[in-house]
Amino acid sequence: MKHFSHDHELSSRLLKRDGSRSCSLCEDPVVGPNYWCDQCSGKFVLHKSCAKLPREILKYPFHSCKHPLILGTSSSSSRYACGVCHQEYNGGFSYTCSECDFKVDIKCSKIDYQLPEHFIHKHPLMLNEDVAEAAGRPVSCSGCKDPVLGRTTTKRPYRD
Repeated sequence: MKHFSHDHELSSRLLKRDGSRSCSLCEDPVVGPNYWCDQCSGKFVLHKSCAKLPREILKYPFHSCKHPLILGTSSSSSRYACGVCHQEYNGGFSYTCSECDFKVDIKCSKIDYQLPEHFIHKHPLMLNEDVAEAAGRPVSCSGCKDPVLGRTTTKRPYRD
């Protein structure tokens, strides 16, 4: 497999070890199916799911700009904060809008923010960080304008 971010061909592997290798994209430990660079002695390794991430995201729920988010890397001297979870990073891979400089880390980009239909509401629901809620005002459904009860925001839903 060829990945845009690496010069060499990657081979498919199955790591059954303790997760001592980290994914070159998301930096999480790699255990299970992955892509590995033999020429770099495994210094470049990707989760299979990270290797298949799209190069661009055309529509993202927390990005109000109409331009796409492009997957790329920045130098370790280029510090950024994820626009979703607000975690700070020293370079690395992210999705970035070239127009407004909005950045999303790889972990947040993989979260499906579209929730299944809920039995108490007729419109599809999406996790949303809403300015009105942060200011203490009620949040309303953009489809029917009914108030949405309960917590609707998230900082990093996949962590405790």
